[in-house]
Amino acid sequence: MSNFKPPYIGAAFYPEVWDKSETAKDIARMNAAGINMVRLGEYAWSYLEPKEGLYNFKWLHEVIAELENNKIAITLCTPTAAPPEWLIAGYPEVLAVREDKEQCNTDIKRSYCPNSPLYRAFSEKITGLLVKEFSRYKAIVAWQIDNEFGSEFTSCRCTACRTGFQKYLQKKYKTLKNLNAVWGMGRWNQSYNYFERIPLPDKSSVNQPALYYNYKEFISLSFAGFAGIQEKIIRKGSSVSVTTNGMPSLHKIDYQELFKNLDFPTLDLYISEKYLWKYIYEFDWMRPFKNKPYWIMETPSTWAGRLVPDRSFINKSCLRAKMWLAYALGGETVSFWHWRAHWSGQESERISVPRFCGEPTLAEKSLRVVIEELNKTKELLTKTKVKKPESALHLSYQAMWIFDYGVVAGIKYDDELTQFYKVFLDQNIPRDIIFTEADPSGYKTVFSPFLPVINGVLLEKMKDFILKGGTWIVGPLSGFRSAANTAHNESEPGLLEDLFKIQIRHRFLLTGDDSEPVYINWGAMGKVRCRKFAVSIELKGHGKVLAKYSDGPGAGMNAIVEVPFGKGKVVLLGTLPAYEKLKIWINEIAGADKCKIVKTGAEGIVIAERVDAAGKSIAFIIVEHAGKGGLVTLTKSLKNAFTGKKLKKNLKLAPYDVIVLV
Repeated sequence: MSNFKPPYIGAAFYPEVWDKSETAKDIARMNAAGINMVRLGEYAWSYLEPKEGLYNFKWLHEVIAELENNKIAITLCTPTAAPPEWLIAGYPEVLAVREDKEQCNTDIKRSYCPNSPLYRAFSEKITGLLVKEFSRYKAIVAWQIDNEFGSEFTSCRCTACRTGFQKYLQKKYKTLKNLNAVWGMGRWNQSYNYFERIPLPDKSSVNQPALYYNYKEFISLSFAGFAGIQEKIIRKGSSVSVTTNGMPSLHKIDYQELFKNLDFPTLDLYISEKYLWKYIYEFDWMRPFKNKPYWIMETPSTWAGRLVPDRSFINKSCLRAKMWLAYALGGETVSFWHWRAHWSGQESERISVPRFCGEPTLAEKSLRVVIEELNKTKELLTKTKVKKPESALHLSYQAMWIFDYGVVAGIKYDDELTQFYKVFLDQNIPRDIIFTEADPSGYKTVFSPFLPVINGVLLEKMKDFILKGGTWIVGPLSGFRSAANTAHNESEPGLLEDLFKIQIRHRFLLTGDDSEPVYINWGAMGKVRCRKFAVSIELKGHGKVLAKYSDGPGAGMNAIVEVPFGKGKVVLLGTLPAYEKLKIWINEIAGADKCKIVKTGAEGIVIAERVDAAGKSIAFIIVEHAGKGGLVTLTKSLKNAFTGKKLKKNLKLAPYDVIVLV
């Protein structure tokens, strides 16, 4: 593979924690293993600035120069994820304050407050110095800001956060009269008389969803603002890409906001090999977000436990399948955490490419296979992209905050949205996941399940989308909360009511108990069980009833309705039908977009159709990710890019198999 150009196979590298003599050995091992990108520096602040104002950049210059000489690309990190001991000892006010009013422990990473003026000042200084010192190196292909925003904690109760939150509310709502009215603070005599007296939410504020929701928004913006300060400094002195790394298993901050001004998104993905499909879910939002290749910044190459690094993450080439899913669906980098296992400290003897003693792990065999395959397909990957799908699903962090608050009992946003998404994945229906601020034009159908807040901006976009011929599937559990996380005080669907001439008449709980099932009569699908939640939808204008409740408290009421609008239509789901029937319905709506040349009926097979700049189909990357194998049918003869062999008709895939067809 060419020097300093993707596709990259990378690893986090910590030369600072090893004797200087080990650096050359590690770099030689990287060359032998096929690692062509490393990530440096995210926890190196105390090595770069051992005492306040005393800097030591020589060691990092030497490491970077040696990597560059060995044609290994570099992602250089700002080291602000873990403040050094001297900073905490001298300025303890930079530490975040927990809900119990105690400061965060000083022996953990991410212990700082993102709103601390002092910590921001120290972070700006070290970032500026790093850019000045190292931006001249050609091997540096990207900068990473901080590390895993939102992982260890997503709250702070310090004075800076309380003052910042109050100023944020004042800017957002302008007057206390407006805030009290929008939040409905007359309840229990809770109206505020001064912005300065508005508290930060804690366990005692469980009955005030608007306070909680706005605080979640504020702290999310705080992390994005902290990242933005460093981003601006880096751009002044460097022309290469700037990013940061999210962590979806823990994320509770708004990644749409965090990555808004960065060049491309990256994630740290630590998902079990049993659930490789969840990697695909993450790729499907990263790909359309910037319309640029995304990166996996961290992922395990071996088991994500301790002390047993040779218990491999790979079962029957699972690592190969995971890596190829990333490249096939629009990524250009798979970077492992980490290169050489730590021999001491909190994360000693964990997931790595070689062990702490330098010996390879069981990942080496799979890595060599993937490197060889990338060498044969590099040009194909860099000159093609994933064909744009006709269907998209909305993703909303605001929805996550609302559901996680417990407005609807038993609903966890991540779980519900990913299960809804899996209906598309299991049927190989091409799909994008888009944020609510995204432009929906270019899609034929947009699905908005579990989207409690539908504000005026989103509604205008979707109105234009439907008028031009699009289909908008709204629900279940969409449009029932205001932008302040209150109920709509005039009608449940809020802005949807007047636009589409509908009304939510009744709402009733589905217990999930088999002794009290509720069903709908759903046209040709017959009698279908409802799940989670149910509302009845009254048509006040033109429209069509697609399903009615057949029993329960809403017997005879409308469950699913369709309303024509301009050249398109909106379909409102008042409940979540059983998934086996939902699959059939969604396939009828969006299934025509499936790949016509390579087909499969197996649920664990992904077919990524790759097209050139003109939209012409060039290749098909097939990955079996469920570990079950399966059959693929070709409608025309294609060549295996790995072997050069011509393939016709039926193609049997082994568990975790990968094939690139051209």
